Amino acid sequence: MKMNYSIPGLAGAFLILFGSVLAGRAQTELVINGGFESGTAFNPTGWIVGGGAEAYLYPSAAHSGSTFLFLGGIENEVDYAYQTITIASNVGSASLSFYYNITSNDDPDTPYDFFTATIRNTSGTVLAGVGDWSNADQDAGAGNPYYHLVSFDLLAYAGQTIRVQFNSGNDSSLPTSFLVDDVSVQVSASIGPLTNDLCSGAIAMVAGATYNVNTGTATSTDDPTPSCQPNFGKGVWFKFTPSSSGSVTISTCGSGFDTVLAVFTGSCGSLTPFACGDDNGPACAGITASVSFAGSAGTAYYILAGGYGGASGNLSILATGPPPPAPTLIPEPNRVDMVYDAPRDILYITSGTNVLRYQLGSDSFLTPFRLSGNLMGIDLSPDGNTLMVADSSANSNV
Repeated sequence: MKMNYSIPGLAGAFLILFGSVLAGRAQTELVINGGFESGTAFNPTGWIVGGGAEAYLYPSAAHSGSTFLFLGGIENEVDYAYQTITIASNVGSASLSFYYNITSNDDPDTPYDFFTATIRNTSGTVLAGVGDWSNADQDAGAGNPYYHLVSFDLLAYAGQTIRVQFNSGNDSSLPTSFLVDDVSVQVSASIGPLTNDLCSGAIAMVAGATYNVNTGTATSTDDPTPSCQPNFGKGVWFKFTPSSSGSVTISTCGSGFDTVLAVFTGSCGSLTPFACGDDNGPACAGITASVSFAGSAGTAYYILAGGYGGASGNLSILATGPPPPAPTLIPEPNRVDMVYDAPRDILYITSGTNVLRYQLGSDSFLTPFRLSGNLMGIDLSPDGNTLMVADSSANSNV
C-alpha cells in the first residue's frame, strides 16, 4: 500500500458504483479485469505489476467500481503495469480505451513526474506510444468527474500478441499520483473460419485468463488423435508457456459440451504427446475436461481442445500455472536520485561520479555516463533529449 501520500479530495463518504460503464457493448472484450476489481493489490487478475504499482481499493477515487490502478504517489518511484493480449488476424476492428486521472503536489507548470501508455511486443519493445502525461497535466481532484478517456486504434496489430503497458516515474520530491481505470480492448466478431483451427494459429494463453470461443465452425483438419480419447473431433488450438517451473492446469470447466484436452510439446508439424484429459479431471467434474502436469519455465505447450464424438459449442478454457519469478531488484545501494526515460525505457541513477543507466526491459545496466564531482539530483528535459545533473558545486548537462 502507498503509505506516505494521500490523494487529494478523498475525504467524505464513499460512493460505490457496481458494474462498469463499459458494459453492454456488442463487441468482444480482450482485457481481463480492466477495472482492477479482482485479485490482490499487488497481483490483480490478468495483470503484471511492478515497482510500487498496485490495484488500489478507494471507491471515491475510482472511475467505476471501487478499485483502480495506482501508479506513482511516492518520491523516487518507478512503476509499471501491463497485460498481454492476442488480437486475431481476421478481426474487423480493434480498439483500446482507458480512463486516467492525475493528482499532484508538484508544480503544475513544469513537468517533473511522468506517466505513459504504450503498446509493446512480448519482449517489452515499444511498438507505439498511446500517450504521455506529467504533473503539468494534473487535475483539480481525484475520481469522477476528473477522469479523461483515451482511445487508440489497434487494428494494425491484428494477428499479433501485444502488451498494453502503463509506466510512471516520480522524482525525488513532491510526488504525483497517476490513476488508471476501466482499461478495455474491444474487437469486432471474427470473420470467416476460426483463426486457431490449425496448430499454426494457436492462441497464446495468459495464466488466469479465461478464453471463450464457439467451436461450431471448427474442423478436424490435421488434428492428432488424443491418446485418452480416440473418438474426438472439431479441435481448436491454444499455446501456454509458463514463466516458472511447476504445476500447470488446463481446464474447460463451464464449457457447453463434452470436451477433451490433449497437450503436446515440440512445434507444429512435429508434436510429441505430453498429457491428455477427458472426464472428471483434476479441476472439472463431469464431462468437461481438465489436465494437470509439471510444466517447465519457457517451454511452449500446445493444447488441442475439442469435443467427444465431434461435439462442439461454447468452449471456455483456462490455464493456471506457477507464479512468475520475483522481480529483479536494481543492485545500486548508493543511489542519490533517479529519473525514468519512458520512450527509451531507461532509468537514470546518480551514484558517486556516475550516471548509471538501467534498461528495464532487459533488467541490465548499460554503459554509464562518467562525470566528476559529487552527483546529486537528476532530471530529464521535457523533450526527453537532455539529462540535467547537479553536483555539490555546479550544474551540468549531459
